[in-house]
Order: sequence, then C-alpha cells, then structure tokens
Amino acid sequence: MKRLYALVLSLAAFAASAGAQTMYDALTLSENNYNGTARSIALGNALTAVGGDLGSLTLNPAGSSVAGYSQFTITPNISVSSFTTTGTDGMNDEVSTNHTRFNLYNIGTIINVDTGNQFGIKNFSFGFVANSAANYLGEMFGSGINSNTSFMGEMAVLADGTYSNVLNGNYAYENSNAPWRAILGYQTGMISTYGGQNNQYVGTTEAVFDDGSIGLASDLNQEYGRLITGNKTDLLLNFGMNLGDILHMGLNIGMVSTNYRSDSYIRESPVTDIPITFDDGTVVSLREARMRENLRWDASGIYAKFGFILTPGAGLRLGAAIQTPTAMTINERYQIDGYTHFSNSSANAKSTSPENDFTYRLKSPYRFNVGAAWSALGVLLVSADYEMCDYSTMDFRPSYDSDDRYMFIDTNHEIASYMGTAHTFRAGLEVKPVPAIALRVGYNYQTNPQKNADFEYVDSNRNSIALGLGYSSGGSFFADLALRRTTLPDEYVYPYPDYITDDNGQVTTFSPELHNVRTLWDVTCTLGWRF
Repeated sequence: MKRLYALVLSLAAFAASAGAQTMYDALTLSENNYNGTARSIALGNALTAVGGDLGSLTLNPAGSSVAGYSQFTITPNISVSSFTTTGTDGMNDEVSTNHTRFNLYNIGTIINVDTGNQFGIKNFSFGFVANSAANYLGEMFGSGINSNTSFMGEMAVLADGTYSNVLNGNYAYENSNAPWRAILGYQTGMISTYGGQNNQYVGTTEAVFDDGSIGLASDLNQEYGRLITGNKTDLLLNFGMNLGDILHMGLNIGMVSTNYRSDSYIRESPVTDIPITFDDGTVVSLREARMRENLRWDASGIYAKFGFILTPGAGLRLGAAIQTPTAMTINERYQIDGYTHFSNSSANAKSTSPENDFTYRLKSPYRFNVGAAWSALGVLLVSADYEMCDYSTMDFRPSYDSDDRYMFIDTNHEIASYMGTAHTFRAGLEVKPVPAIALRVGYNYQTNPQKNADFEYVDSNRNSIALGLGYSSGGSFFADLALRRTTLPDEYVYPYPDYITDDNGQVTTFSPELHNVRTLWDVTCTLGWRF
C-alpha cells in the first residue's frame, strides 16, 4: 500500500486544523426546526394561518393580534436523543446511545390593547417572546477492531514535509502553519520521524516494512465518541394589528441567539503489543492513545419578519409571512488535546493546544411560508402550511470588511453548488369534544437541502409526528401537553480521513465510516395565563 502524501479531505471529514468552516457548519447554524409551545408542537407547527398562540409567532407575527386578549406562557421540555450507530472499515460494531436534556422551549408575553373602535384598527398587540428554533442534542459512539488504518497514520501523513523542530517548538500551535493535529501527534509521541529524515513520519501504531511500505503493526481496538448539545432561540419583539376582524398584520424584529457545543474523541489501543525502541535502547509498548476535539459556537443575529392573516369568512383563514436573511456574527472556539500511555509510564506524553478564538459572519437565507386553516363551530380546526428556504444563498464573510475578502471563497462556492432549497410541509388537527378539552395531532415533513457529488438532492429527510392534549379553565389559566417523535436525516461521520492510495492517487484502503440513524423525542408542557 502507498501512503497519500497530498492529503485531500472530503467535504464530510472534519477539518485538519482550527478555523476551517464548511458548508455543513453554515447549514447547522441556519436551519430552523421549530419548537415553541406545546400547542404549536402538537399541531405540527402548522400555524401560519391560525395564530393566537405564542409559539406561532416565529412562523407568522400577525398571530399575536388574533386572540384578542393578553397572555403569558412558559414551556419546559424534556428531550431524549436516540442514536443507532453502525460502521464500516474497522468500527463495525452496532451501538445504541441515548441522551436526555431539559430545555425551555418558550417563554414570553403578549399585551393586547382594545381600541374600542367598531371599524379600522380594533386592537393591537405588542410583546416579547422567546421561542426555540433548534435543539442540538445527540450522543454517538462507534467501536470495533481495525486491521487497516489508524488515526495516528493519518496524523503522520498530515505532518509529512514539516520539520520536527517546527512541530516540537514551544509555541508551535501559535506560530507555525502546521496543522494542529500534526503538532499534537508529534508532541504526544503518536507519530515519529523515520528513515533518518526529520520531515517524514510514521504513526506509532505502524511499522515500516523491508520494501519501504508502511502498514499497521497490530490490529487496533478503536473507539469514537461525540456529544453535541446546544440551542437556537428566536427572541422576538412583536407588533400586531387587527383591522376589522378581517385582516391581521404583524411584524417581528427577531434576534437569534445560538450556542452549539461539540465534544468528540478517538481512542486506539493495539490488540497485540507494539514494541517501540527509543534511541537509548529502552523498549516500551503502546497501551493506548487518545485525541479529543472541542468546538464551540456562540452566534447572534438579527432579522425582520412580516406576515398577515386574512379571515374572509365561513371559518376560513389564509396566512403568509416572509423573513429577511439573518445577519449573524459567530464566535468560534476550538481546542484539541491528546495523550499516549506506554508500558513504561515515564514515556507517557500529553499535549493541549491553546483555545483558538475566531470571529466571522454568516448571512443565512430568507424564508417564505404560507398557510390555510378552517375551523367549524369552535370544535374543529384543520390547518396546513408550506415553507420554502433556499440554503444556496448562505454566505460566510469575514468579521470586518477590511479583513481578507477571499477567506471564504471556496466554502461559499461549495454552498452555492451543493446546497439547494428545502421544502417543508406541515399539517395539524384539533378537536374539542368538550369546551375545556382539546385533542391534537400534527405532522411535519422537511426535505433535505443537501446535494451529492452529482448535484442531486440527498434522499434523507426529516419528519415528525406529534400528539397533544389541551386544557382551558373557565378563568385565566390554560395548559397544554405534547409528545413528538422526530426522525432526523441519516448522518455519516468520518473520524479521520482516508489516507492510503495507489500510484494513481485512488484510495485503496478506506478509513472508518459511521452511519447514524437518529431519533428525537420531545415531551413538552405549556403553562399559560390570559389577562
């Protein structure tokens, strides 16, 4: 086998050093997966033409003037993320993991003011509402025995061509242009020079054979784990207006607040001893090596959204809303660390990079949604929505106009080429068998905006189904409960890139690929008061 010295990372592989943004990062930060109140969740968020609920305001700001009363709501939530991970090319075990977290999906108030007019503006509303727009939650784990590749072998390829005194410098992470994983690998003893050259490397799990080729010195026990947490919240400053009980109009000034955390690690240990001889003749064996990466995004942005609801009569409602692109500022922090343990503890080594702090901007796409609803006698409500969002218009930019304007040119080209339009269909049904009780069901389907290498849309979509129960007292108090199951698009994770090729540059030995089947369960309760 031949090592690939001109290492090219696939789009789905993680970056070789800090500060490398991808089109997948842009999608993660731009997507909306609406949460809100228990009622909005139970109705599949098909509320563009319904309104009257604080969870609906993210979809259509005109909904605040529909109810005709002021209200306050708070919505705690418990989310359970379920992953089933299967792998190929080494990490072949099937592993199921669950992770549970408490959230606050909604809190806010709307003040409704009755003008006393018989015609024209009958009432107007204003308020401040926080609705969850995305819930980042997922823990995965992959493992198996790999007979062909090693993350330390990929580190060695990454380091080739860089002199060892550069990788081992006191301020190598800060002052050299070498990839951080290559620096980490050398400083922890995961890689070393060979053949009398101080700029060519071999992994500690590898051997150099008599013919000059490089391969694993032992089969490897491999583990890869990743935990993602965080939330995206829309903070809405809302204004609404009721014109003659026929036309409702509304405006949101939306402030997006996002926090995203990804903590991943990869670990290897030889199945059989790998003896390593140091220059002084000391012989030790590798016990294990572990590398960890930590990525944090804290983002904020602002947008405007305008919408209307038309009530022509006979229980029919029509609604539409359009949202401007969101101008976001992102602070990214990235850190990497690792260690090696040997049979002789005096040979153990560890290294931790500084925390890279990088600020940049993202323009996320505009959105457009329309809806229709029909109600009968106050006991039946049927609603349906459609939403469109063109993710090919996402655009990374430097934090200041004076910065390198070409910093993101390649990533933005990939976005324009391999991202497209997502279409979302939502439907909801509400039945009131008695005035105080409401039974609800909702469905949501969202197409995947990603395209493959042939520029065809990836056929792995998001869908959810929800059930709900509502109670409304004769006074001011009301409460809603929702249970939702969401099937997320399949995900493919590559713990480290392919690095072995033939003389023509074609990959001959693949690194592990992990396939995640993901499900998210939500149990949500809203407590509300009218006044």
